[in-house]
Amino acid sequence: MNRLPAYVTLDYESAKQLAQKIFEIYDKDQSGVIENYEIGQMMTDTYSSINKHFVPSQYDIETYIKILDKDGDGKVTLPDVEAMVVRMMCNNNK
Repeated sequence: MNRLPAYVTLDYESAKQLAQKIFEIYDKDQSGVIENYEIGQMMTDTYSSINKHFVPSQYDIETYIKILDKDGDGKVTLPDVEAMVVRMMCNNNK
């Protein structure tokens, strides 16, 4: 099985492109917002990628939305996903 190195960094533009792809995958209804049920799938897929079975509760989903929702509007939008990916993948180099 091919695995990514334990620590991968991206430049800022590559991180934004990755965020766009992630957003397109999970915004299934193309509403411009990743809805609760779409967040649940995102969480399930993330755990599945490390060979763990996880079915998020409503509390798990609501908590994760609060983590992702950087502007506090109660919605997970592309800028929220971009902020997460940049934070996680760029090692603070813009």
